[in-house]
Parts: sequence; C-alpha cells; structure tokens
Amino acid sequence: MLGTFLCSTAVDYSNLLIGRIVQGSGAAAGIVVSRATTRDSFEGVELARVLAAVTIAFALVPGLTPLIGDVVEQMLGWRAAFSITGALGLALVVIVARALPETLATRRHVAPRSEVAEYAAILRDPVFWPNALAVACAFASMSAFFSGAPAVLIGTLGISPIEFGLYPPIAVSGFVIGGIITRKVAATAEPRSMSLLGVSIMLAGAVLLFAPPAFGMLNKFLINGAMVVHVTGLGILLPASIAAALQRFPQKAGAAAAMQGFLQMLGGALGAASAAGLASILAV
Repeated sequence: MLGTFLCSTAVDYSNLLIGRIVQGSGAAAGIVVSRATTRDSFEGVELARVLAAVTIAFALVPGLTPLIGDVVEQMLGWRAAFSITGALGLALVVIVARALPETLATRRHVAPRSEVAEYAAILRDPVFWPNALAVACAFASMSAFFSGAPAVLIGTLGISPIEFGLYPPIAVSGFVIGGIITRKVAATAEPRSMSLLGVSIMLAGAVLLFAPPAFGMLNKFLINGAMVVHVTGLGILLPASIAAALQRFPQKAGAAAAMQGFLQMLGGALGAASAAGLASILAV
C-alpha cells in the first residue's frame, strides 16, 4: 500500500520506479504466504488440489488486469489505477486480519546466517530444484510472450490497445482449464506424471505458436489459440511442480516457498529481458 501511494503521487519516472520497487517488495510476500500457508494446511493429493485452485486465482490477475487497466486509464487517468489498487490493498488488510488464521504449528527463529544455509540446502534438494527450475522456465516463456505480444499484435497486426486488453483473458483461460484438469486427476496421478503432461502440452502450444508464421500465416486467432494450449500446460505443471517442491519441507514451508517464488520471478524477468533483446536485434 505504501508503494502504491508513492506510485500514485509520483512526479517523474524515477519516483514512479521507486514506488514500483516498494510495491513489488510487498507484493512478493503474497506469493510466499499463499503457498506456505497452503503447505502448512494440506498434504499429498489434497495439497496439489488446493494449489490448483490457488493457481486459477493467481491466473485471473494477469488475465483481467490489462483490460481493466486500459479502461481505467482511458476513463480516469493512470493515477486512478494505483488509487484503486490501494483501496483493494486496504480491503485485503481487513480480510486477512479477520479471516486468516495462523497456520504455522511451531514458531521458529532463524538467524540470517542460518537462513542463507537453509536456502542453500533447499536448492541442493534433488526434488526441489528440478521442479523449481521447471516452473521458472515455464514463467520465462509466459513473460516472453506478454512482453512481446504488444509489438506483434498492436505494432505488426494493427489491433487497438482496447482489443489487445481482451486477449490476455483468453490466453489465461488455459490456467483455468489446466487447474480443473489437475483437480480432477490429482488423486490418481503422480506429481511427476502431471508435470510431464503439463510440459508436453506447453511444448505443443509452442509448436502451434511458431509453426504458422514459418509458413507465412500470422494472425491474432492463431496466436491466441496457441497460447491457450500453452497456458493450459502451465496450469497443470504449476500446481504439480510446486506441490512436489514444497512437499519436501513441512517445517520450512516459508523458506521453500520464498526460494521457489524467487526462482519463478527470476525466470519471468529473464524471459521478458530475452524477448526485449531479441526484438531489438530483429529491429536492427
């Protein structure tokens, strides 16, 4: 909320960037807390099922906010978007204070030096790091798409910004499909099998995305259809891999969730940067 206030009152880009850094630092807790409290509260198959529901909710944000943001910006100005975000943050404070119970059975006090060693041990875990790496790579692909999509859809294909805002909800509908599939089959399928299924569907979506332009066929319908397939795979991979990674650390759910979330965001940042760098090279 502090970062949102700084953004809404920014007078230049530097102040806005500082506000965004503060905002992002606070928002990072949401990923960690949601997954850690889920790990504290559920085990095994039920953990994967609940994480699938969390994944669906998580997907609604990037799916709906571009459209909502475009409408708010055009009607009320860009500062209004931050004012609305701040109001939602205040509502969230009230809800969490009243409705979210403590899920940690035993409180632990860890010194900073021990914390570093704990993260290192988590990274070395033979189950944690492959699953965390899979999620990071998957988010790299998503970030690359959302970073490059405006240049392709608006710059090349000539659609309007308002129309572009309609497309992310279509793409992230795959999250909902994947989450529903996971909730249906989690009781009978191993997490590894679910992860492999998710990766396979994501690869199929990538092929559908790259193949048409290779034959001179580039249009918005093919792009959105391919991304629905791709994101469906991510909706299956994400809860399965996160559940497998966090299952290993019942007493260190917060640390494991923090490391997994950091790697996920790192993958997203690298994916976006790669897309931007490739676009600059091709422009030259």
